[in-house]
Amino acid sequence: MGSKIKYVCVATEIKLYLPYLKKLIPDLVILGLNEKWEGFITKYKLLNRYLSLPEISHVTIVCFIDAYDVLPTKNIINLEKKYQDFSRENHNVKMIVGYDIVDNVVHEHLCQDIFGTVDDMRLHR
Repeated sequence: MGSKIKYVCVATEIKLYLPYLKKLIPDLVILGLNEKWEGFITKYKLLNRYLSLPEISHVTIVCFIDAYDVLPTKNIINLEKKYQDFSRENHNVKMIVGYDIVDNVVHEHLCQDIFGTVDDMRLHR
């Protein structure tokens, strides 16, 4: 049985860290390449459309990575096992989101609306 993890990013053009990210993760799915960037909402629209695809319903893990300014610093091939171990201990958790503090009210609202909250806190780990 093969891996059931999909690494996904949004990038409208190839620049900054994206070429390095693609080397680290050859099967990286790039959403929005050569499409017009219409503001930050573009990222949410593309990700939502991708997650709605029928072929994604069987995927155990979708790992969404920022294409331009993030590179994995740990061995990413262990991510699937780490997630499975975490899920065994926290079986009600369906999503783990890297969280950074933002001071943009629109961004925060979209994150909460799309990813959900627990006790009025955005999901994160």
